[in-house]
Amino acid sequence: SLKGSQKFSLFSRIKSLFSEEVEKNKIDEIEFLIKKCEYALKANKNSLAQEFYLRLIFVYKKLNSKSKKIVQPDILNLRSEVASIAIEDSLRKAHRALDEGKTSTAKKLYSNIRANFPYLPLKYKEKLMEKKDSLAEKIDKSKKRFIIKIPRIPLPEFNIITLFNLEKEKIMEKYSQFKNTK
Repeated sequence: SLKGSQKFSLFSRIKSLFSEEVEKNKIDEIEFLIKKCEYALKANKNSLAQEFYLRLIFVYKKLNSKSKKIVQPDILNLRSEVASIAIEDSLRKAHRALDEGKTSTAKKLYSNIRANFPYLPLKYKEKLMEKKDSLAEKIDKSKKRFIIKIPRIPLPEFNIITLFNLEKEKIMEKYSQFKNTK
């Protein structure tokens, strides 16, 4: 009985993804989450806003293409604000991790910041660029440099004729080995 309901739900989900009907219930849910997220941002409750945004994206992914087109502009506007908050928070955490000597944590956070930075609008990029660059410099300075000096071994100078003769010797050697095996 459980397998049958799972197959039905999977079938209905696939059908809804390809149907051209607007999914009013899910759109209403997304609009509700957008309003909650905007309210949380205005109230400066950033973690709550991020949580609402993640739930919103979860519902958005299940929509069919026609329904996605309806709510996409609102989500894109919200995405830039939530992303800037997340990047700013990650920058703060990475600086703190470097101050505590946790360079591997800072490097992971920095790689996430670098991956998401291009998606920010210009006004947020300008605001966060200096912090991002200072973090990169701190990470670069914190790297432990291992320098191993290998003594230089002088190589004899080869000219083109010498190289040609070496190749000729190799070819003749292979030919004689091949001839001896028969």
